[in-house]
Amino acid sequence: MRIRPTVAVAFGLGYVLGTRAGRESYEEITRQARLVWDRPEVQSVAGIVSAQAGGAYRRARTVIGSHGGHSGGA
Repeated sequence: MRIRPTVAVAFGLGYVLGTRAGRESYEEITRQARLVWDRPEVQSVAGIVSAQAGGAYRRARTVIGSHGGHSGGA
């Protein structure tokens, strides 16, 4: 299973805020984050962003690959 960067960032943010605010606040933050993440609108946008990022990554690999991975020069 692959963890998406947005999930990792959300988890990290929740962890940091939670450790500073205490366990009860941490639980509330993570509960609210899950509610937001599970919304269809958020999932839709996350899917679009993920697809666009994947396309950009593939295009970058193609461009880098077409240059032989070398920066040119003498």
